[in-house]
Amino acid sequence: MKYTLGFLAGLTLVSSAYLPLAYSQFVGGGAGGVVSPEGSYAYLQYGQSFDADFDYDYQYHVFLEAAHAGISDLESGTESFDLEQMMLSLNGSISTNFSEGFWGELGAGAGLARVELSGPDTTADDTDFVFMGQLFANVGVSITDYLDCYTGVKYYYVGETDYQEELALESTDDFIIQAGIRVAF
Repeated sequence: MKYTLGFLAGLTLVSSAYLPLAYSQFVGGGAGGVVSPEGSYAYLQYGQSFDADFDYDYQYHVFLEAAHAGISDLESGTESFDLEQMMLSLNGSISTNFSEGFWGELGAGAGLARVELSGPDTTADDTDFVFMGQLFANVGVSITDYLDCYTGVKYYYVGETDYQEELALESTDDFIIQAGIRVAF
């Protein structure tokens, strides 16, 4: 029996091994709000879901996520700054059905963030690339066999930048409340 495993880049590998996996690819996206300091968050996802043919009803997901977080008015002394974060991460999660069409998911990811700070003093403008990581939990509803809607909470950490320490700015890790959709194909 042959199984086809799809790579995130869209390539496929045909295997004759006896792997107990069936898969589907998905795209998704959503938006949310950064809790404190307040800001906005948006993301796009592309990945694969694997059904494990074991004794448990779990699905495993591996996906790339591109995200943007914008936070305004970070305080440092008497000045305020705007912070923009562009993130790319590789994530993994596990989900299970609570009842017909209602599911929950737990996951984590790690990647790279481009962090840009802009302020009233042009010498304070700076851009750094740093490590980022995230933990998330979602609950969702399967609208059809191919469309899921979900909401959840995400904690994300973005490493400290050189200028962040110099200006004694607030930490760039935060909680996000998010909502999104996924379409399987």
